[in-house]
Amino acid sequence: MKPNTPPRTQSPEDSLPPDESLDPGSLRAMVHDQAVLNYLFAGLAALAMVFVVMFQRGSDLGGLLLVLIGGPGLIFRKTAAPALFLVILTYFLIFPAGLPPAWRDSTEITNHFRVVDLILVASVLIYLAAHYRVFGLTTQALPFDAHYPRKGEKPARRPSKLVRTGEIRTLLFLVTGVVVVGQLAWWVVANVEPDPTATPPLKLIERQRGLWSSGGEGSEWRNRFVILAGMLAIGTLIARLVFGYWRLRTMSAVEAGMILQDTVWNETRREPSRQEAWRVWGRDRAAARQSPPPQNRSHRGASQ
Repeated sequence: MKPNTPPRTQSPEDSLPPDESLDPGSLRAMVHDQAVLNYLFAGLAALAMVFVVMFQRGSDLGGLLLVLIGGPGLIFRKTAAPALFLVILTYFLIFPAGLPPAWRDSTEITNHFRVVDLILVASVLIYLAAHYRVFGLTTQALPFDAHYPRKGEKPARRPSKLVRTGEIRTLLFLVTGVVVVGQLAWWVVANVEPDPTATPPLKLIERQRGLWSSGGEGSEWRNRFVILAGMLAIGTLIARLVFGYWRLRTMSAVEAGMILQDTVWNETRREPSRQEAWRVWGRDRAAARQSPPPQNRSHRGASQ
């Protein structure tokens, strides 16, 4: 006789269908996928913080609209949601009440590292990153090879198995670094003006009662534009050099050989083409010499 064993209780995991039986783009699959759920919760939490900040700035209507656009856009993976979200956010930052006149604060230029600004920028970045990750995991991570998808071609999604356990933590660290760098860049733009006679051609702005000591208020946007354009140009150059060198350092021998081979082909494409043309001509000529000449049937019949 078999020993009496207690019946096995069914766990919640047993009642769930396997991942292969679910469409990754369905809402049911999103609920069953822990990686997608993590990014969904992160994006929704970021939207909640955006609403709180907008409410604190006196734009409760703007915060509500941002939540109504960002939340369904994140859940249903609408590609137009992030762009529309940024447009509405910019509008209500300029017009908190929803209508002109614009809201002006003389301390926004001189004050930096305000908690409200830091939370708002970090929340917006987290929402955009979460929207991109959810879209890549459930809908499409890479574009199609052709301009239009072929018949029966399925979109390339990012497998959930490739999601690392510390991605959310890494995202928070990156967002924090980007926010700090952005605040430092804005401090430079707001407190430094170009001076061609100085070495280096920059100097700190001397303020008197909130106004500029030189050039007046009308020159503020010009100086900021010049400083911002210079920072973008120099930053792009430095980033190109750093990431280009980092890419070369992490490249394998096979990848490096492939790039060198492509470079050789591009630089000497005329010479190999000419050599191949002569080689084909010589092969055809040698084959023509070895083959017997065709007999003239009319001449053979006349001789008979």
